[in-house]
Amino acid sequence: MYSTETNAMTKDVGGGAPAQLIQWGGKTYFLGVSHTRNPYRNFFYIFNSSPPFNIIKVGKTLDIHGAEIEFVSGIVVQGDKITFSMGINDCYGETLSYRLKDLFITD
Repeated sequence: MYSTETNAMTKDVGGGAPAQLIQWGGKTYFLGVSHTRNPYRNFFYIFNSSPPFNIIKVGKTLDIHGAEIEFVSGIVVQGDKITFSMGINDCYGETLSYRLKDLFITD
């Protein structure tokens, strides 16, 4: 069993869609998504694809519609394009696409 510690995710967070393999800076990583609570807002994170699976980058928190509840439930990666399905206020859903680099604050 592996565990990782980071001070990058200091908010009360909940789960998200299953992680997907991505290419970032010429290396293979996983792209994960999670959400804050109260309000429910999503953020993506990148972590190593091999043990100990350290988190290396945390993206900006997304406020898509300003709804009380917004949660990502699925991710599809196609090159540098990320398409995700998202639930809004537990009433309806939609799909959105972003370039991977636009989900992260650049260093």
